[in-house]
Amino acid sequence: MGLIVARVTQKKISEELNVSVMTVSKALRGVAGISEATRERVLAVAKRYKYVPNLLARDLLRQRSRAIGFVFSDLTYGYAQRIIEGAKSVLHDEEYRTLIGLTSWSRKEENSEIDLMLGCQVEGMICQPTFGGEATFQRIVDYGIPLVFVADCLNISSASWVGLDGKDASLKIMEHLFELGHRRIAFVAPRSVEKSVSLLPRLSGYKDFLVSHDVEVDQELIGLSRLGSVSDICGLTNKLMSLSHPPTAILGISDSIAFQVMDCLMKRGCRVPEDVSVAGMGGLLSSSYEMISLTTVEEDAHQIGVIAAKIILKQLADKNAVSVKKLLKGPLIVRRSTGRISSNGK
Repeated sequence: MGLIVARVTQKKISEELNVSVMTVSKALRGVAGISEATRERVLAVAKRYKYVPNLLARDLLRQRSRAIGFVFSDLTYGYAQRIIEGAKSVLHDEEYRTLIGLTSWSRKEENSEIDLMLGCQVEGMICQPTFGGEATFQRIVDYGIPLVFVADCLNISSASWVGLDGKDASLKIMEHLFELGHRRIAFVAPRSVEKSVSLLPRLSGYKDFLVSHDVEVDQELIGLSRLGSVSDICGLTNKLMSLSHPPTAILGISDSIAFQVMDCLMKRGCRVPEDVSVAGMGGLLSSSYEMISLTTVEEDAHQIGVIAAKIILKQLADKNAVSVKKLLKGPLIVRRSTGRISSNGK
């Protein structure tokens, strides 16, 4: 076992240089009130000892954690990472640090992560909630902690929400597919879509577009799966393609679902987009990969993080600041997964 080196403190540095702890603190923080020669002596000793500030002790004195908690259901595809990066670009300048929790779509894990964040006395939280978890997240606002939902939103009046304008995204995709000649357009989503504040507008946009263009809403073309179930989505895709009049295009409520639809279609021997066009919503980074090349409406996750962090900081500075609902309209990104309907209607 290697030698364990004791953590050096400001007090130890002050004793070695025969100066006050306050002088050492000022030198390390770069504030005025000491000579440049003294500052250089302090910094040299701190470097030699590989000094790292004890943030916990500092924050205990201030009675502040200066921590923002992030809780996400899924870290796949880089969506959460981009939100965190956007938020950190704002929080870093204000000397806030981040704590990150992962729930893997489990309500039990979600409750556990929230307990951990509250125990760490985070000052604000940015969260991707699971459906039906209102009681868990209500505890956050009951503690007076600013809460911003991203990706989806729960019915908690004092919580803020930043996300994609789902109905706008759906209408843009439908207009694109319609212009390509598609009329038999399927829609694949999780079964919880009607309980989701963020996903329901995407389904509503799909239906409203069809009605406004005199196309009957065919319930056979709406496939609902268990959340996160690859086998379920593949089963739905096979069922759709086995209809007497199968769809010529399939719209996934998210990019990740569209990926799974494409994978199943290819395993069936269907060509995308020659046989079936596929589109998604969300603009995940992997959508742009040449081997996938998914048509989608982009969701600026980095900007969502920036806005969420600014809301947190504003509410921390002003206890009377009200909750905010901010929906971003994303651009339509046309790629290789969608094409004009063939002459034989397939």
